[in-house]
Amino acid sequence: MSVAAYFLAALTAGAGFAAIYIPLNMVIRWWLHRHRAGSAGGSAEPARPILEPDQAQELISRLHEVAARLARDVGQHTDTMDKVNSQLQAVNPADGHAAIQAVVHAVEKVAQANSDLTGKLSSAQETIREQSVLLEAQMQDALTDALTGIANRRAFDYEMQRRYADWQRRRTPVSLAMLDVDHFKGFNDQHGHQAGDEVLRGVAKTLSQSMREVDLVARYGGEEFSMIFPDTDQASAKLAVDRARQAVAASQYPFEQRVLHVTTSAGLAQLHAGEDIAGLIRRADAALYASKQSGRNCSYYHDGKRCIPIGPRSKAATTGAGEPRPAEKAQQAAPPAAPAPSTPVASATYVDTDSTDPLTQLATRPVLLDNLRRRLAEKRRRDMPLALVAFQLDDFGRLAELGTRATEFVIGASARILEGVSRKMDLVVRTGESQFALMLPNSDLMEAITPAERVRHAVASCEKLKHHGAVVRFTMSSGAADAFEDDDEISLLERAEAAMRQAAGRGGNRTYVHNGSTCEPVSRPALA
Repeated sequence: MSVAAYFLAALTAGAGFAAIYIPLNMVIRWWLHRHRAGSAGGSAEPARPILEPDQAQELISRLHEVAARLARDVGQHTDTMDKVNSQLQAVNPADGHAAIQAVVHAVEKVAQANSDLTGKLSSAQETIREQSVLLEAQMQDALTDALTGIANRRAFDYEMQRRYADWQRRRTPVSLAMLDVDHFKGFNDQHGHQAGDEVLRGVAKTLSQSMREVDLVARYGGEEFSMIFPDTDQASAKLAVDRARQAVAASQYPFEQRVLHVTTSAGLAQLHAGEDIAGLIRRADAALYASKQSGRNCSYYHDGKRCIPIGPRSKAATTGAGEPRPAEKAQQAAPPAAPAPSTPVASATYVDTDSTDPLTQLATRPVLLDNLRRRLAEKRRRDMPLALVAFQLDDFGRLAELGTRATEFVIGASARILEGVSRKMDLVVRTGESQFALMLPNSDLMEAITPAERVRHAVASCEKLKHHGAVVRFTMSSGAADAFEDDDEISLLERAEAAMRQAAGRGGNRTYVHNGSTCEPVSRPALA
């Protein structure tokens, strides 16, 4: 290699390539960190992604564009360097002044090429920085409850998985508390939903202020909150949860020249050997139920066999909504029911060899009816909301004509999307050849619309099939209904499926809701 060629190599080696490597490496490290943190856990269900499928796809597409542009720019830079190198190889030092001019001209070309590439790299780096800021904002929104500003159910799921993994590795103790605002439905009936929202915000703030920074306070759903106590022994967790309950009872929540008061009931459980996350949640919920049955405004602890009160029992709460309703008084008068065994409940990954769809490994229609029957009985006992969403693949006959492989792909992709949207307490079911259902405990009709729309949009944006060179698109229609007092499992399912059929009959790729008398649309068609 000539002196000039060596000079060129030294000049161009790493001309900004670190600027490419650093931002992309940051993205890759971030992605791996999130993937590992999200996939660690002890339950059968994988952690759901922080970003929705359409958001993740948009991010990936933009990064692909940046990478492709960088590859093109670097390729052009390399071509320029190769040409300059060839010109320098042809320079004869014996030519004197002409040789010097040739080298100077080559250096000018190299400097200009490097300057151009540096500008393009800076632009790409700024694009990646902007995407990073946007991504952080999306992640924050995805993990925050919009009403209260504290962690939401998705953040709770991730933290619970993380603490469970830590317990498996090091046996670090972890406790879970479930806390519910007493007589909240009656409170809303008397004071209005805006007052109820203000109280939920106030309770969230009170709970957050009574916890350590390492603890997690999340809105679990409706008027129910959850608290995770990592690296906390049983005695300390008991003190913490009852201190939080007492803090709420002692708080005042001003609203429109009124001062509102509420109380809460709490249930606590500590993770035991051989137990998974679903079992821990179930025991904490059983302890919460014992608190409700014992008059409310108290705390119970589940020791693995029975529910035990924490501290002295308080008087039954009135929460500013008057005396408890007759049905609630009957519940309070009844002796506490035996807590449910700490075994996993049916969930998005429920598997039973006698009741499982062999293609998707989802539960089947009989399992759905059995779970609806139990949840409806729980609703009548505890006045807990329950919703059901029915889904149907649009124009399935046309898809079936493409053959078994294409049909199985569409059904499998739909099942995975439903599992990704569901929570741990939910149940995903394949109810027919082209139909699915999503049971949503502790959710009302309005809350059911969100997962229905997420599934519909995700299916519409799913990877398209190619059949004999033609692109095949597929969409899904959904119908939602919530449970009434006089419902049985058949009537609730029939209403959800009636709304689903109405959506499909209106052209498909829509969501309808059944309000008890009619079916009404809630969305426009998504882009396929």
